[in-house]
Amino acid sequence: MYKGAIIIKYKVLIGGANRIIVDNLFSQVSSTFECMTTSENWDDILCHIKYFEPDAFVYLIESTFRDELIKLRTLKNNNEYLPLFLIGEEDVCDEIKRLAPDIADLFFKRPVSSMTIKDNITDFLDKQKEAAKIMEDMKKAAQEQLQMSQKDRYNILVVDDDRGVLKMLKEVLNSDYEVTTVTSGKWAMKYLETKKPALILLDYEMPEESGAEVFKKILDNSELKDIPVVFLTGVADKNRIREVLALSPAGYLLKPINVNRLKETIEDVIK
Repeated sequence: MYKGAIIIKYKVLIGGANRIIVDNLFSQVSSTFECMTTSENWDDILCHIKYFEPDAFVYLIESTFRDELIKLRTLKNNNEYLPLFLIGEEDVCDEIKRLAPDIADLFFKRPVSSMTIKDNITDFLDKQKEAAKIMEDMKKAAQEQLQMSQKDRYNILVVDDDRGVLKMLKEVLNSDYEVTTVTSGKWAMKYLETKKPALILLDYEMPEESGAEVFKKILDNSELKDIPVVFLTGVADKNRIREVLALSPAGYLLKPINVNRLKETIEDVIK
Protein backbone atom coordinates (compact mmCIF):
# COMPACT_ATOMS: atom_id res chain seq x y z
CA MET A 1 0.00 0.00 0.00
CA TYR A 2 1.30 3.47 -0.84
CA LYS A 3 0.90 6.82 0.84
CA GLY A 4 2.63 9.50 -1.19
CA ALA A 5 6.06 8.21 -2.13
CA ILE A 6 6.42 6.11 1.05
CA ILE A 7 5.76 2.39 1.04
CA ILE A 8 3.54 1.42 3.98
CA LYS A 9 5.08 -1.90 5.00
CA TYR A 10 3.38 -2.78 8.29
CA LYS A 11 -0.01 -2.55 9.97
CA VAL A 12 0.06 -1.23 13.53
CA LEU A 13 -2.77 -1.16 16.06
CA ILE A 14 -2.49 1.60 18.71
CA GLY A 15 -4.49 1.56 21.92
CA GLY A 16 -4.71 2.86 25.46
CA ALA A 17 -6.81 4.88 27.89
CA ASN A 18 -5.29 8.28 27.11
CA ARG A 19 -7.05 9.20 23.87
CA ILE A 20 -5.03 12.40 23.39
CA ILE A 21 -1.69 10.55 23.40
CA VAL A 22 -3.09 7.66 21.33
CA ASP A 23 -4.48 10.01 18.67
CA ASN A 24 -1.30 12.08 18.67
CA LEU A 25 0.84 8.98 18.18
CA PHE A 26 -1.46 7.83 15.40
CA SER A 27 -1.00 11.10 13.49
CA GLN A 28 2.78 10.98 13.93
CA VAL A 29 3.38 7.40 12.76
CA SER A 30 0.61 6.94 10.17
CA SER A 31 2.93 8.17 7.42
CA THR A 32 5.16 5.15 8.13
CA PHE A 33 2.60 2.49 9.11
CA GLU A 34 -0.94 1.62 8.20
CA CYS A 35 -2.50 2.45 11.56
CA MET A 36 -5.73 1.89 13.45
CA THR A 37 -6.59 3.10 16.94
CA THR A 38 -8.49 1.16 19.56
CA SER A 39 -9.70 1.92 23.07
CA GLU A 40 -8.57 0.48 26.40
CA ASN A 41 -11.63 -1.80 26.31
CA TRP A 42 -10.32 -5.33 25.87
CA ASP A 43 -13.28 -6.52 23.83
CA ASP A 44 -12.55 -3.71 21.36
CA ILE A 45 -8.87 -4.59 21.31
CA LEU A 46 -9.52 -8.28 20.60
CA CYS A 47 -12.05 -7.39 17.91
CA HIS A 48 -9.62 -5.03 16.17
CA ILE A 49 -6.80 -7.57 16.35
CA LYS A 50 -9.05 -10.16 14.72
CA TYR A 51 -10.32 -7.99 11.87
CA PHE A 52 -7.47 -5.52 11.30
CA GLU A 53 -4.80 -8.29 11.58
CA PRO A 54 -1.99 -5.95 12.65
CA ASP A 55 1.69 -6.77 12.45
CA ALA A 56 2.16 -5.18 15.88
CA PHE A 57 0.14 -3.81 18.80
CA VAL A 58 1.31 -0.62 20.52
CA TYR A 59 -0.34 -0.11 23.91
CA LEU A 60 -0.13 2.96 26.12
CA ILE A 61 0.00 1.57 29.65
CA GLU A 62 -0.46 3.82 32.67
CA SER A 63 -0.45 1.42 35.60
CA THR A 64 0.78 -1.95 36.80
CA PHE A 65 -2.50 -3.03 38.29
CA ARG A 66 -2.86 -6.78 38.50
CA ASP A 67 -5.93 -6.85 36.23
CA GLU A 68 -4.06 -4.90 33.57
CA LEU A 69 -1.13 -7.31 33.61
CA ILE A 70 -3.43 -10.35 33.51
CA LYS A 71 -5.17 -8.94 30.43
CA LEU A 72 -1.84 -8.25 28.74
CA ARG A 73 -0.63 -11.77 29.58
CA THR A 74 -3.84 -13.29 28.19
CA LEU A 75 -3.51 -11.16 25.06
CA LYS A 76 0.09 -12.30 24.58
CA ASN A 77 -0.73 -15.97 25.17
CA ASN A 78 -3.63 -15.90 22.70
CA ASN A 79 -1.65 -13.99 20.06
CA GLU A 80 1.85 -15.34 20.47
CA TYR A 81 3.03 -14.17 17.05
CA LEU A 82 1.75 -10.60 17.51
CA PRO A 83 4.50 -8.34 18.85
CA LEU A 84 3.41 -6.20 21.82
CA PHE A 85 5.07 -2.81 22.35
CA LEU A 86 4.33 -0.93 25.58
CA ILE A 87 4.62 2.84 26.06
CA GLY A 88 4.57 4.18 29.60
CA GLU A 89 6.25 6.25 32.29
CA GLU A 90 9.68 5.03 33.35
CA ASP A 91 8.53 3.70 36.72
CA VAL A 92 5.62 1.83 35.12
CA CYS A 93 7.85 0.22 32.47
CA ASP A 94 10.47 -0.75 35.07
CA GLU A 95 7.81 -2.30 37.32
CA ILE A 96 6.35 -4.34 34.44
CA LYS A 97 9.84 -5.51 33.47
CA ARG A 98 10.28 -6.69 37.07
CA LEU A 99 6.89 -8.38 37.37
CA ALA A 100 6.55 -9.77 33.84
CA PRO A 101 9.79 -9.27 31.87
CA ASP A 102 8.66 -11.28 28.83
CA ILE A 103 5.23 -9.73 28.44
CA ALA A 104 6.32 -7.08 25.93
CA ASP A 105 8.69 -7.25 22.96
CA LEU A 106 9.71 -3.60 23.31
CA PHE A 107 9.29 -0.94 26.01
CA PHE A 108 9.20 2.79 25.25
CA LYS A 109 9.73 5.01 28.30
CA ARG A 110 8.06 8.39 28.14
CA PRO A 111 8.99 10.97 27.12
CA VAL A 112 9.91 9.32 23.78
CA SER A 113 9.90 10.75 20.28
CA SER A 114 7.70 9.38 17.54
CA MET A 115 10.85 8.97 15.41
CA THR A 116 12.37 6.64 18.03
CA ILE A 117 9.13 4.64 18.16
CA LYS A 118 8.91 4.37 14.37
CA ASP A 119 12.55 3.39 13.95
CA ASN A 120 12.49 0.75 16.68
CA ILE A 121 9.21 -0.79 15.54
CA THR A 122 10.37 -0.89 11.92
CA ASP A 123 13.72 -2.44 12.89
CA PHE A 124 11.99 -5.07 15.06
CA LEU A 125 9.45 -6.03 12.40
CA ASP A 126 12.10 -6.10 9.66
CA LYS A 127 14.19 -8.52 11.71
CA GLN A 128 11.14 -10.61 12.54
CA LYS A 129 10.19 -10.77 8.87
CA GLU A 130 13.72 -11.75 7.89
CA ALA A 131 13.81 -14.46 10.56
CA ALA A 132 10.43 -15.79 9.41
CA LYS A 133 11.70 -15.94 5.82
CA ILE A 134 14.82 -17.82 6.91
CA MET A 135 12.68 -20.30 8.84
CA GLU A 136 10.34 -20.72 5.88
CA ASP A 137 13.29 -21.29 3.53
CA MET A 138 14.76 -23.85 5.93
CA LYS A 139 11.41 -25.61 6.24
CA LYS A 140 11.00 -25.65 2.45
CA ALA A 141 14.54 -26.99 1.95
CA ALA A 142 13.98 -29.72 4.55
CA GLN A 143 10.70 -30.67 2.90
CA GLU A 144 12.34 -30.84 -0.53
CA GLN A 145 15.18 -32.92 0.89
CA LEU A 146 12.67 -35.29 2.50
CA GLN A 147 10.75 -35.60 -0.76
CA MET A 148 13.98 -36.33 -2.64
CA SER A 149 15.05 -38.93 -0.10
CA GLN A 150 11.63 -40.57 -0.26
CA LYS A 151 11.71 -40.47 -4.03
CA ASP A 152 15.07 -42.24 -4.06
CA ARG A 153 14.04 -44.90 -1.55
CA TYR A 154 13.26 -48.38 -2.81
CA ASN A 155 9.68 -49.57 -2.52
CA ILE A 156 9.00 -52.92 -0.85
CA LEU A 157 5.66 -54.74 -1.02
CA VAL A 158 4.92 -56.99 1.97
CA VAL A 159 2.19 -59.61 1.58
CA ASP A 160 1.06 -61.44 4.72
CA ASP A 161 -2.34 -62.33 6.20
CA ASP A 162 -0.97 -61.66 9.73
CA ARG A 163 -1.48 -57.95 10.49
CA GLY A 164 0.93 -58.17 13.41
CA VAL A 165 3.71 -59.29 11.06
CA LEU A 166 2.83 -56.49 8.61
CA LYS A 167 2.97 -53.88 11.36
CA MET A 168 6.31 -55.17 12.65
CA LEU A 169 7.91 -55.25 9.19
CA LYS A 170 6.66 -51.76 8.36
CA GLU A 171 8.08 -50.36 11.61
CA VAL A 172 11.42 -52.10 11.07
CA LEU A 173 11.85 -51.13 7.41
CA ASN A 174 10.07 -47.77 7.11
CA SER A 175 13.12 -45.67 7.95
CA ASP A 176 15.09 -47.08 4.99
CA TYR A 177 12.45 -48.13 2.48
CA GLU A 178 9.03 -47.12 1.20
CA VAL A 179 6.94 -49.98 2.58
CA THR A 180 3.49 -51.02 1.32
CA THR A 181 1.59 -53.78 3.12
CA VAL A 182 -1.36 -55.92 1.94
CA THR A 183 -3.11 -58.88 3.56
CA SER A 184 -3.69 -61.20 0.61
CA GLY A 185 -2.49 -62.27 -2.81
CA LYS A 186 -5.58 -60.71 -4.34
CA TRP A 187 -4.65 -57.26 -3.02
CA ALA A 188 -1.01 -57.82 -3.96
CA MET A 189 -1.93 -58.41 -7.60
CA LYS A 190 -4.25 -55.41 -7.51
CA TYR A 191 -1.39 -53.26 -6.25
CA LEU A 192 0.98 -54.63 -8.90
CA GLU A 193 -1.37 -53.48 -11.65
CA THR A 194 -0.09 -49.92 -11.17
CA LYS A 195 3.10 -50.23 -9.10
CA LYS A 196 6.34 -52.07 -9.56
CA PRO A 197 8.21 -52.47 -6.24
CA ALA A 198 11.90 -53.22 -5.97
CA LEU A 199 11.18 -56.30 -3.86
CA ILE A 200 8.24 -58.39 -2.65
CA LEU A 201 8.26 -60.07 0.77
CA LEU A 202 5.66 -62.81 0.32
CA ASP A 203 4.16 -65.02 3.03
CA TYR A 204 4.28 -68.64 1.88
CA GLU A 205 1.39 -69.81 4.07
CA MET A 206 -1.81 -67.83 3.34
CA PRO A 207 -5.41 -69.11 3.61
CA GLU A 208 -7.21 -68.14 0.39
CA GLU A 209 -4.29 -68.13 -2.01
CA SER A 210 -0.86 -69.44 -1.06
CA GLY A 211 2.37 -67.57 -1.58
CA ALA A 212 3.37 -70.13 -4.18
CA GLU A 213 0.22 -69.41 -6.20
CA VAL A 214 0.79 -65.67 -6.02
CA PHE A 215 4.41 -66.15 -7.03
CA LYS A 216 3.39 -68.16 -10.13
CA LYS A 217 1.04 -65.37 -11.16
CA ILE A 218 3.90 -62.89 -10.86
CA LEU A 219 6.18 -65.11 -12.95
CA ASP A 220 3.51 -65.50 -15.61
CA ASN A 221 3.24 -61.74 -16.00
CA SER A 222 5.93 -60.39 -18.36
CA GLU A 223 5.87 -56.98 -16.65
CA LEU A 224 6.27 -58.41 -13.15
CA LYS A 225 8.43 -61.52 -13.54
CA ASP A 226 11.69 -59.65 -12.92
CA ILE A 227 10.62 -58.37 -9.48
CA PRO A 228 12.60 -60.32 -6.86
CA VAL A 229 10.47 -62.24 -4.37
CA VAL A 230 11.60 -63.33 -0.91
CA PHE A 231 9.36 -65.86 0.81
CA LEU A 232 8.44 -65.64 4.48
CA THR A 233 7.66 -69.03 5.98
CA GLY A 234 6.96 -70.23 9.49
CA VAL A 235 7.75 -73.85 8.66
CA ALA A 236 11.35 -74.98 9.14
CA ASP A 237 10.72 -78.48 7.78
CA LYS A 238 13.41 -79.50 5.24
CA ASN A 239 10.88 -80.74 2.72
CA ARG A 240 8.94 -77.48 2.91
CA ILE A 241 12.13 -75.49 2.44
CA ARG A 242 12.98 -77.60 -0.62
CA GLU A 243 9.47 -76.91 -1.89
CA VAL A 244 10.02 -73.19 -1.44
CA LEU A 245 13.43 -73.23 -3.08
CA ALA A 246 12.13 -75.24 -6.03
CA LEU A 247 10.21 -72.13 -7.07
CA SER A 248 13.55 -70.26 -7.37
CA PRO A 249 12.70 -67.16 -5.31
CA ALA A 250 15.32 -64.51 -4.60
CA GLY A 251 15.47 -65.83 -1.05
CA TYR A 252 13.49 -67.01 1.96
CA LEU A 253 13.26 -66.06 5.63
CA LEU A 254 12.01 -68.17 8.51
CA LYS A 255 9.48 -66.83 10.99
CA PRO A 256 9.82 -65.44 13.60
CA ILE A 257 11.86 -63.11 11.46
CA ASN A 258 15.35 -62.13 12.56
CA VAL A 259 15.55 -58.38 11.91
CA ASN A 260 19.25 -58.34 11.10
CA ARG A 261 18.88 -61.27 8.73
CA LEU A 262 15.88 -59.53 7.13
CA LYS A 263 17.83 -56.34 6.47
CA GLU A 264 20.85 -58.22 5.16
CA THR A 265 18.67 -60.23 2.77
CA ILE A 266 16.93 -57.12 1.45
CA GLU A 267 20.28 -55.36 1.04
CA ASP A 268 21.71 -58.30 -0.87
CA VAL A 269 18.69 -58.70 -3.15
CA ILE A 270 18.11 -55.03 -3.95
CA LYS A 271 21.54 -53.48 -3.94
